[in-house]
Amino acid sequence: MFAAVTIGDSANIDLLARYGVWYIERENLPLGAKHNAALRLAIEEGGDWSHVMVLPSDDLVSAGWVDACREHQYGTPLSCAVLCPATGRAKLLVTRPGGRMRFGACRVFGRDVVDRLGGKLWADHHQRGLDGASDARVRAAGFALEGAGVRGPAFVDIKGPESLWGFDVWTGDAITVDEALWMCSDSVKAALLAPR
Repeated sequence: MFAAVTIGDSANIDLLARYGVWYIERENLPLGAKHNAALRLAIEEGGDWSHVMVLPSDDLVSAGWVDACREHQYGTPLSCAVLCPATGRAKLLVTRPGGRMRFGACRVFGRDVVDRLGGKLWADHHQRGLDGASDARVRAAGFALEGAGVRGPAFVDIKGPESLWGFDVWTGDAITVDEALWMCSDSVKAALLAPR
């Protein structure tokens, strides 16, 4: 795993170092340049790779989606869960095949996509709207977004008070916490749901 962390963010740097995640320190803005820096690190240090996935720090991805990614040059999961641990509420978000991209997290980009875009999935100057902007860049390069379903939600997005897009922004059907966290061990569930 590779990450771009804001310069001086010692809490995140300590966490990344503890888990052996390779990282590069960058200014937080513009976000496009920060994301491209993490991608460059992955390209330079990642060895023989075939795909990259956008995995925000507040998302947990299922092994099923990771396996399914190998089949796509540009792919997105058809479902994800959104969970607010503080309230115990969860929702299922679904994208229909061939539909508009609903969420940017956990998209996968094959090596052909990354190479065609010169190693930059985002325009360096972008400070917001990165998911839509990168989607437009990839489509303009001739790649269609392919949706793929897997067992259960492909990933779960954990929402807290600092989330840019909070729990109530998303519309979807209510599901149980266990359905949202189906891919997680009991110890991970307990840690996520522990009172803060």
